[in-house]
Amino acid sequence: MFRATYRRIAAAALLFLATGAGTGAGTTPAWADGDFPAYGSIRPDKAYIRSGPSKNYPIDWVITRRGMPVILLDSYENWYKIRDIDGAEGWMHRSLISRTQRTGFIKSPEPAPLRRKEDPASRLMAYIEPGVVVRLDRCTETACETEAGAYKGWIDRKFIWGIYPGEEID
Repeated sequence: MFRATYRRIAAAALLFLATGAGTGAGTTPAWADGDFPAYGSIRPDKAYIRSGPSKNYPIDWVITRRGMPVILLDSYENWYKIRDIDGAEGWMHRSLISRTQRTGFIKSPEPAPLRRKEDPASRLMAYIEPGVVVRLDRCTETACETEAGAYKGWIDRKFIWGIYPGEEID
């Protein structure tokens, strides 16, 4: 019993120090201040979306897809308010979201043509089905260089949810 209690106390102390509590360190990352809305992507295979910015709030729904893009609307301490592709909003812990690995979701009624180059006349390599999450390596005014599994190439922006009009990724 003493060992179990000691482990709980040690774990609580580590969590306390890891979050910066008691050190005067802010819990909102500096790069997030005023940088909304912005896109991010889900890190784990399973992410809980809550009704408020704390584990004390109930889970409203679960995203079960690694890499799924979401819109970051706001932040409160270590939590982001997010919006998913269907327009549902909730709160998610910031450790579950990547702001550096950009992804897109193929949202179109038909498969998206994947081409060798940005030029729409370049060689067709494959069709990417609706509902597939793709990694966005680079985006220009007209298309994004993407990777989906073993397929790498360019997809017209009109097929992709997860990037703002006019936004470029380099």
